[in-house]
Amino acid sequence: MSYTITRLFSDPAFPFVMSEIHDDDYSFPLHNHETLELAIILSGQGIHLIDGVEYGVSAGDIFVIPTDSTHAFQHLSGMHLVNILFDPALLAADEDALRQLPGYHALFVLEPSYRQRHTFRSHLRLPYADLPVISDLLARMLKEFKAAQPGYRVLVRSLLVQFIVYCARAYSLASRSQSRLLIQLGEVISYLDHAYTQPIGLREIAEVASMSERTLIRRFKEGMGISPIEYIIRRRLQRGAELLREGNRSVSEVAFAVGFTDSNYFSRQFKRMMGVSPRAFSG
Repeated sequence: MSYTITRLFSDPAFPFVMSEIHDDDYSFPLHNHETLELAIILSGQGIHLIDGVEYGVSAGDIFVIPTDSTHAFQHLSGMHLVNILFDPALLAADEDALRQLPGYHALFVLEPSYRQRHTFRSHLRLPYADLPVISDLLARMLKEFKAAQPGYRVLVRSLLVQFIVYCARAYSLASRSQSRLLIQLGEVISYLDHAYTQPIGLREIAEVASMSERTLIRRFKEGMGISPIEYIIRRRLQRGAELLREGNRSVSEVAFAVGFTDSNYFSRQFKRMMGVSPRAFSG
């Protein structure tokens, strides 16, 4: 039996919740959230049951629990767990910079997609020497969040970004083969996010990934659910939608600005993704 936690953010203007759990006071049954959750294990060990599959977890493990995944922690021993639940929109101001980090994609998108296939062996596990650093960062974040003094939102968001950057960098140093695969794919995504407005072919993307084109397509689809070329098209359309909202460019100007060489093709793809034509979207 499980339940859904629907009312989560006491302050709708600041969609962030943070808590710490010790094994002697933890009693949550199976549950899910309607938002993203970061789990950080600072000490101890136990079992994480998520979507019907059990994984052993221990100190240094950091992983994302996707929206609507049903999970619980069980058989805990000496566990000190910190949970951070937040709306990704909270990171909007830093999203472009974060997307340049391959480890960011590995942590938030790729590892959850590969979790069952890799039996959790591609997740981020920080070395023991790094734990005091993140423990201090999390303690400062938790203190600010609980005190809720004037300006706490700015400080909490800043500390959250610092924490994510630290984790993303640490992911890039991971040595396990499964983790290295995710970093390779993260490097591809970071590259595409930077160069999507330019002409890009599969051969060039495969060189970035150090994979054959066939292997790249298969592994990219496993992690992202779409091909690299479809990812480029979606990024162009997302940026095109932003430019159309600004209302100071024609459809053709927007199409060329985001990397399309044919405005009619842009319009067809835009309607496929958005359900309306560019002109109707821009009002």
